[in-house]
Amino acid sequence: MKLLKYFLVLVIFTLVSFITFTYALPPDDAVAGTTTIIQGDPQIQVTQQYYVTGSGNIAATMPAMPTNNVSSIELVSIRLHLSAAGGANNFTATLDSHLGAVYDTILLTQDMTSVTDLFQTYLPEEAILDNDTDLVFAWTNGSGRTYGLEVIYKFR
Repeated sequence: MKLLKYFLVLVIFTLVSFITFTYALPPDDAVAGTTTIIQGDPQIQVTQQYYVTGSGNIAATMPAMPTNNVSSIELVSIRLHLSAAGGANNFTATLDSHLGAVYDTILLTQDMTSVTDLFQTYLPEEAILDNDTDLVFAWTNGSGRTYGLEVIYKFR
């Protein structure tokens, strides 16, 4: 009986973990996902890429991704490419803290009027997200530019 309880707990934990790893979908025309870039040894050295592609507004959330033996992620870089200079409005990358709005932090803001490529890098341990913090990207794409947004991060 005790073994059955442990098995059920393991199954429930696995399902919750799978749901936790599921990303919030970006706007209708956008495609999002993740890719493993470098597989390190041990698991804690894995570098990942979150990406979003589309031609509408950017309204994407990269949720925190707790995994076995990983308590946080560390941002390496944020990259955004547009098919042509963006037009009006600011692109923002915001930490949406689980502690509440008073702790939300804008990591990056950029006027996109004359920008086609945006590249922001972070020093080691400069931008660390805990398991309950989401990274939210926003930009009103009034000119309908095609974009490619990439976030490179490491498990810690």
